[in-house]
Amino acid sequence: MRLVGGLVGGVGAGLLGAIVWAAVVYFTHYEIGIIAWGIGILVGFGAMLGSRREGGPALGAAAAVTAVGAILLGKWMLVSLTLGSSFNDDFMISEVADIILEERLEANQPVPPLRSAEESGSYEQMYPQDVWLEAKRRWNAYSAEEQSAFRRAPSMLNADLPLVYMADEICFERMDAGQTIEWPGEHTIETAWRQAHYPEYIWAETMQRWDAYSPDEQDQFVAWVWQEQEQYFLALTSGLQPMFFFQSFALFDIIWVLLALGSAFQLASSCSEKTRDSSEHHEAKR
Repeated sequence: MRLVGGLVGGVGAGLLGAIVWAAVVYFTHYEIGIIAWGIGILVGFGAMLGSRREGGPALGAAAAVTAVGAILLGKWMLVSLTLGSSFNDDFMISEVADIILEERLEANQPVPPLRSAEESGSYEQMYPQDVWLEAKRRWNAYSAEEQSAFRRAPSMLNADLPLVYMADEICFERMDAGQTIEWPGEHTIETAWRQAHYPEYIWAETMQRWDAYSPDEQDQFVAWVWQEQEQYFLALTSGLQPMFFFQSFALFDIIWVLLALGSAFQLASSCSEKTRDSSEHHEAKR
């Protein structure tokens, strides 16, 4: 029972440590490696207290494994939090800003070159101030429910997207029939995402096909596009998580993990002097 209590105490402490570590790194934007060592100490103390200071090598080994698992869990939680917040307000506003820039290009209005992410340091600094303010105004005009939906599928901010899906279908049909499509500018079916990116006859056929749909059919088509986009972004973030998880490890992490492992083992495998004396006295009486 002492071993079970020690395991429960160690696992509970490990979960607490993983949550605290992920939260600290997420909110401070600094990965403080020494906290990983602290997780090992916390697990060791949890196991020691759970076993009422009657640990041993078996509990020490279990605590060491638990400490490593808690550190890995904390890393995984941090990556999940980071990916989950990728579509924050600034990112979404930048998506709207891209649409505004495209609208200005289509209207033959001058558009200054954008600053790179490395030069600007933030999404806002990448865009002209008037573009950013207009994008922010448009984003804030959406309801909380609409913003939540757009975070799950940022590309749906482009109102043309359902028609783009339909235009792509028409393009594929023509290409399968051996027809050549003359794209405006340097656009292709891979880069086209607005009306101006398609040949006029393709978009005219798209609108003709769209207008032939009943209102219910149009709603169903838009709902299908939403579902496709949500699944795409869900698969994208899910696929990136393992990659970011492995990339999050550095050389110093090995040192902190070893320290955590050793501390957890030492604390959990130790027992109090009182317990040791009691055991020795009991053995002597026997």
